[in-house]
Amino acid sequence: MASVYDLKPKFQALLRPLMRRLRAFGLTPNAVTVIAIGGSIVVGVTISLGKSRPALLLLLPAWLFVRMALNAIDGMMARELGMSTQLGAVLNELGDAVSDLGLYLPLACGFLRRSGNERSQARLRRERFRQRYTRSRRNAGPRRFALLRRAYLLSLRSLFLHQINQQERLILASGGSESASEATAGKTPVKVNRPTLRNVVQMIVFALAIKPFMALFIGLRVRGREHLADSAPFILIANHSSHLDTISLLSLFPLNRLRRIRPVAAADYFERNKFVSLLTKTLFNVLPIARKNITPENNPLRRMREAIEAGDSIIIFPEGTRGSGPEMGEFRSGVAHLIEKIPGVPVVPAYLVNMGRSLPKGEFIPVPFFCEIRIGAPRVLQGSRQEITRALEAAVRELARELAKER
Repeated sequence: MASVYDLKPKFQALLRPLMRRLRAFGLTPNAVTVIAIGGSIVVGVTISLGKSRPALLLLLPAWLFVRMALNAIDGMMARELGMSTQLGAVLNELGDAVSDLGLYLPLACGFLRRSGNERSQARLRRERFRQRYTRSRRNAGPRRFALLRRAYLLSLRSLFLHQINQQERLILASGGSESASEATAGKTPVKVNRPTLRNVVQMIVFALAIKPFMALFIGLRVRGREHLADSAPFILIANHSSHLDTISLLSLFPLNRLRRIRPVAAADYFERNKFVSLLTKTLFNVLPIARKNITPENNPLRRMREAIEAGDSIIIFPEGTRGSGPEMGEFRSGVAHLIEKIPGVPVVPAYLVNMGRSLPKGEFIPVPFFCEIRIGAPRVLQGSRQEITRALEAAVRELARELAKER
């Protein structure tokens, strides 16, 4: 007797041309698994936020079918193209569980929110009925508390809109996010741009995944967070030993400021294919710079200067590459060149501890390890390139010495 399992070879045969096309695009089985996880989170949040549109529920069966196809494709890639890895085995085990959590948790939260509102409204109707027939004069109280009941839980959409509007009020109140060369002089405010879809996706991922991951799994501790409170453009420098460095520094900022924080990254690594480029630009808002074949159009100093003058702050690792141990390498002079081009821009030093132990260079799976970030006070540097470079390195090493004394 025929069964549903007889359809599996035919279904895989239909997916095989798509699999080859995705591989030609540069995707790996692990990338397909990550797409399935991210898509589940986006679909769950979209249905939860669109509670007034029941038609959005049709996304659920459609996405479950697409996710089934993606799960089949990543398995076919691993088997037929010889791309199986140890990381892929771990992602394959955890992918379905994380996808289901990302898909159904927002729906459960929306259901609980609606149920709570319905119970609140039922209590309000009963209270009004009693007041109407007892001619009580205390009608104002229940109405006032009814508003509190209805607003006790904000949706993600309300949270993001609140964060965005708050940031715009701060910018307008301070005269705008100014270009770095004129920030101290109070000239030429930069136009406030509304967030794009890419910005909203970044905020959702940081709110639901990255910030909880850094706080609960990594156990990140931060000293000197108050030095990042200023919304004016600045340069954040730090030692570099792990891919966690960028993620941990970005997690320090409120969601409404993430779109204005741009980590400087090597274009030859983070733009090696279209998928990696799209992922890093969407989730981390990277500023890719060229390390070879430099032309006037892709000059790294020019791109960083334009970003700062547009009102963005940048994150730079002056060592130039990830170190292979706990010892900090010698700083290069690239940041000093940038400071010469934009005098007056504040520089914030930071020292990161144990990131390289949690996710060493060459590894892909982080392990729980108590990590810490020590942030120093902003400073404006002057002098020759050599003097500025030495001052930057001394500032970071001073933070490391302070931490060593406390231990």
